[in-house]
Amino acid sequence: MTLSAAFARRGGERIGGIATDDELGAFVSRGLDVVVDCTVYPVTVDVARAALDSGVPVVIGASGWADEDLVVLSDLCDETGVPAMLVPNFSFGRC
Repeated sequence: MTLSAAFARRGGERIGGIATDDELGAFVSRGLDVVVDCTVYPVTVDVARAALDSGVPVVIGASGWADEDLVVLSDLCDETGVPAMLVPNFSFGRC
């Protein structure tokens, strides 16, 4: 992932952002309420781990997670006490 850090602000509230691998730890430790990750596997594993390690809940919108990854995610949630949600299909549909 080679995205530069970018934050959109509205009324002083951070509402979005992206980060490179090198910036990921710093990004998630900036006082976020939640990380919503819609990257791709295996990048999404690193994003989830960084968020949980920083105490930030994470919603993961990516498929491709192996069973072993899910076990590690669950264990990390238990260790940190920080919740995570894996929603592997965030596709848009008609209501």
